[in-house]
Amino acid sequence: MGCGTTATDGASRNASNGQQSFDLFLGDKVGVIDYALNLLRNRCLADSGYPQNLQGMAAGPTTSFPYLKISAKSFGPTSEDEARRLGFGLDAPAQPGRVVSFDPSYDRVLERCQKEAYDSLDSNTKKILNSYKDLGNVLMTEFSVAMDRFIENEMPDASTGLLRCLKNKGYRPDDEVAFLANPDHRGFGVKFGDVEGGEDNWEPKRVKGTVQLGPPIPAKRYIPTPQESKLAVAWFQCRRDIGLTPRLIAFSNTAQAKIVAQHEARLVELNTDIERIARDAAQFANR
Repeated sequence: MGCGTTATDGASRNASNGQQSFDLFLGDKVGVIDYALNLLRNRCLADSGYPQNLQGMAAGPTTSFPYLKISAKSFGPTSEDEARRLGFGLDAPAQPGRVVSFDPSYDRVLERCQKEAYDSLDSNTKKILNSYKDLGNVLMTEFSVAMDRFIENEMPDASTGLLRCLKNKGYRPDDEVAFLANPDHRGFGVKFGDVEGGEDNWEPKRVKGTVQLGPPIPAKRYIPTPQESKLAVAWFQCRRDIGLTPRLIAFSNTAQAKIVAQHEARLVELNTDIERIARDAAQFANR
């Protein structure tokens, strides 16, 4: 046997440094590349008489594959105050306005500008980026499957402990057998809230030959019902009392290490290309 460092060894060391195996996936750099591609494409569209995409695009890059950034927050609220404020919902981030085309000429220009944007970075950018995103989807899928199997096969005591704790707080699910098989907060007859202002209901006018830009969508807070907040706090307390989140995080680190070990060679190979393209993309994005 050799004395080289394995991915699992690296994961243990990363965990002690606040890092995880999935940190090897460069989601921040993918976000920079995507932003630069959109900016280049949208400037091309504007130069061709279609300014809508440029006017409506986001102000800067965002991380791609944020769900590969695993933390305690990935498994639910991290405090009673957070559970009370959010219930079982999530705030909705701001989004740029939607661009809707009823103009075949725009569609043809869009296709040309998209190709020119890719070629401005690297002739293989599209192929490399698609391969990297495919790999990101594989990592996410395999992680989800591993976590589901762990919860189902290795943690039946957690479901029992969670149910016992909730019952002691006055909460009984409609179907205890179903709850033990798959603990679900929706089985308690509690009414849930919604994001403030509801969903985006902008509809374009279907006028042939037009390209329309919808209004930007501001960030929206999730507003839980009082009953939802109370259940969420009880749920958080019970998860804490049975030590559920630390067990999930510990297994998460192990699962990440195994998954990365299976794909490490391909990931490292593509990272070299992604880092190179991201450097060029950053120069375009900052112009």
